[in-house]
Amino acid sequence: MNAKLGVLAIESSLLTAEEVEIILALQKSKDMRFGELAVAEGYLSPEQVDKLLEFQKKANVLIGQVLIEDGIISYQTYERILAEYKEQSGFSEEEIKLLQDKDIRGIIDIFWKCEETKNNTTIKEYIELFARNLIRFIDSEIMIEKINKISRLNLEEEFLIAQEVKGDLELYTGLVGKKEDLEEVASAFMGSIWVALESERPACCNSEDCLSEITVDSLGEFMNCHNGLFLSNLSNLGQELDLYPPYCERTAVVPEEGMLLRVDFGMAKGKISLIVLFIQEV
Repeated sequence: MNAKLGVLAIESSLLTAEEVEIILALQKSKDMRFGELAVAEGYLSPEQVDKLLEFQKKANVLIGQVLIEDGIISYQTYERILAEYKEQSGFSEEEIKLLQDKDIRGIIDIFWKCEETKNNTTIKEYIELFARNLIRFIDSEIMIEKINKISRLNLEEEFLIAQEVKGDLELYTGLVGKKEDLEEVASAFMGSIWVALESERPACCNSEDCLSEITVDSLGEFMNCHNGLFLSNLSNLGQELDLYPPYCERTAVVPEEGMLLRVDFGMAKGKISLIVLFIQEV
């Protein structure tokens, strides 16, 4: 089910809640689509309707639409909530459009607050590929929430599935999250195989202090898949690189050199993070 054009028009700041309600009222007496009526009444241009229709093809049902249809909020309340979000978030109209369109590279640029280095383009390409692989293999609705430069990675309640690259490029990377969130990723990646093997574990192996072997193997295979794709692109450019086996880590990560980044992703259930440290310049 697609999002409705009126809700999208409010989100895009093309129509007010009052204008949407006027058009909806007119629809009751005229056999015309919302977009056609909006153009006929002078509220939107044909080009604006075309853009909304194109966006509608990509958009699933918006939470605002569900709340409106269930009578929980009105169009005016939805408009006010959006206005407050835009003001509090500090995002520009252009940045909000990138978020709505799920433009991964554009979203990375929005959250990128790090100093400029020779490696920035490569790091952004790495994060973009990781996000696309998460969407492809794990959760189609996953989204970047934050990109932070950190001095150390503490793993008090989290686990790290790390993998290193050596050669012309030295890279330390990993998938970080709480046990239940990493299990969601492992289950999504391996499917019924993970579910079957996980269900056969003895009760004594269900400790919150450790990940099961099948979960570590599943997450490690995901990192192998992602890093293998990334390195194949660099190898085509003449880089000589070695990909080391992934491993599970519980101790803090404190880099002696390079820029350590933590990229947080929101999922339908829980959160995970990407850790990436480029040690040697490309």
